[in-house]
Amino acid sequence: MKNPLPRHADWRSVLQYAVAVPLMPADEGWQLVLELRNPHLRSHPNEVSFPGGRIEAYDAHPGVTALREMAEEIGTPSESWELLGALPLAYTVNGRMVAPYLAFREDVPKFVCNPAEVNSVFTAPLQWLMEHEPVRVEMQDGVRPGENFPYERVTSVVPGWTGRQKYDVYFYTYGDFTIWGLTARIIRNFLQICREQKISFDFDFRQWRGDLT
Repeated sequence: MKNPLPRHADWRSVLQYAVAVPLMPADEGWQLVLELRNPHLRSHPNEVSFPGGRIEAYDAHPGVTALREMAEEIGTPSESWELLGALPLAYTVNGRMVAPYLAFREDVPKFVCNPAEVNSVFTAPLQWLMEHEPVRVEMQDGVRPGENFPYERVTSVVPGWTGRQKYDVYFYTYGDFTIWGLTARIIRNFLQICREQKISFDFDFRQWRGDLT
């Protein structure tokens, strides 16, 4: 994997969030660790997500953010995970840039959820995700000029004009869980890398060590 982070020194000005994409072993093969968010959160309540959050000034690297947030949310110490590499940058619907990092460990941890943020933790088999394409749904957002739009300078736009912005949203349905939005897009991007590199569900992902810069 190539590190997709901006290579200039001012990456903090364009990158605000990071998430961990935790990968761990099980008898049935590799599993992705996901969390079900607290139903009382103001943002995305009761939805499936990866551990992650805002990059703080004291975080030396977005990967550090991802591990720190994972420790805070599901109780696994940062040092118990190894960062294998950066996945493609992902974007929220409001344009925020998110850096996902593939995190790996060789055993099954004991999860201790932070009840203020996380309702529960579950795993999704990598093999199942590889064998099931997500459902694609087209979304549309309305766009209209603000009150101070200079109509006199842009004659192609008239008062009352509205536009449409289209984008694709992906959905995985695994058991009782619906994985969609940014989380589904990150999974889809990860699986696309696996397919391009002809990686199967039983691949030894430790071979990806050292790709972080």
